[in-house]
Amino acid sequence: MMTALMLTREGISGSWQPPQVTTGNIFDSPNLGHLSGPPQTAVIDYELMAPVFIDVVPSDGGNTHGVAYVCHSDALHDGPLVELMRLAAPGPDVFAQQLDYLDYYADLRADRMEEIDVQLTDLTSFFAALAHIHPARNKATLAFLQAALRFCATVQFRIKHGFGCPRPSSLAPQIQPMIQTPAHGTLPSGHATEAMFLATLFKALAVELSQALEGDTAAWLQQFNTQCDRLAVRIAASRTVAGVHFPVDSAAGAVLGDTLARYVLARVQTATPDGDTAEPPLAWRKLDADMAAFGAADYTFDTMTALRAGGAINGETVTTVTTEDLSLRYSPQLDWLWQSCVAELRRGAPEQEG
Repeated sequence: MMTALMLTREGISGSWQPPQVTTGNIFDSPNLGHLSGPPQTAVIDYELMAPVFIDVVPSDGGNTHGVAYVCHSDALHDGPLVELMRLAAPGPDVFAQQLDYLDYYADLRADRMEEIDVQLTDLTSFFAALAHIHPARNKATLAFLQAALRFCATVQFRIKHGFGCPRPSSLAPQIQPMIQTPAHGTLPSGHATEAMFLATLFKALAVELSQALEGDTAAWLQQFNTQCDRLAVRIAASRTVAGVHFPVDSAAGAVLGDTLARYVLARVQTATPDGDTAEPPLAWRKLDADMAAFGAADYTFDTMTALRAGGAINGETVTTVTTEDLSLRYSPQLDWLWQSCVAELRRGAPEQEG
């Protein structure tokens, strides 16, 4: 190709004539559609990750096995640092109580084998199957999901490394996982984190999808949301079936995944500023979790529901929910990403008046 292009230029360009034209810079364009993959990815990843601060400390009050703080602190904004969530790791006693589940769940290995194999590298397709999300017709939606998952992975792997919790097979040779045990720490479960993360994001996407539907859309959304939650729990449980995760890993992942998804949605849905008028702070629903209190509980649909609502599990308070103000700087690039997604999902919806 290089040789062909060089020969073509020699054959058609003639003598050099400097063009008498100029063009201006396109300053901080909100539209990223003209960028190739790596530059677009880099801009979106920066916009999502830049205000996030992760701190992992060895102890905090009565928690002595590691505590992770995920915070929002925007250097370009006057707002204070805000804790998005606090996650405290359990100690060896909890992992010891959880070991029996690895034996119980092993009976499901033959039934779950194909799911477990595919889910080693792909979770998105399982959620996409709920609403006909297809690469050919949902390019913007999938670009948004991929960007969000990169953000999720960055946060959860930093916390995993900070906690450094042992895998089940490190404690019991009889577990004999059916897949290769990952080399990193066990809590929080990355699959459980990403599964709940995707479930929460897909619920938001479903609201936009419903704009193109007719009839009882409320019932459709309720059914869709339930399917998302059930799928997230099943994916997480399959990691216990495979022998590589404790249920408490999945419980921690569910709390982290839901929090990170709500944060991503808050960032991409931040309203366009109106002149010099400051945007009102977001009422942030902060979810703090002490996984030592999870004890011998299993990770099921019911315990997942209790975790998100701050309900008791086996008489113990595992999560607490509080509300704080969270000021978010408007990002035109993240707005472009979300609006591209919305336009794609609402394709076929009736025009809105006004």
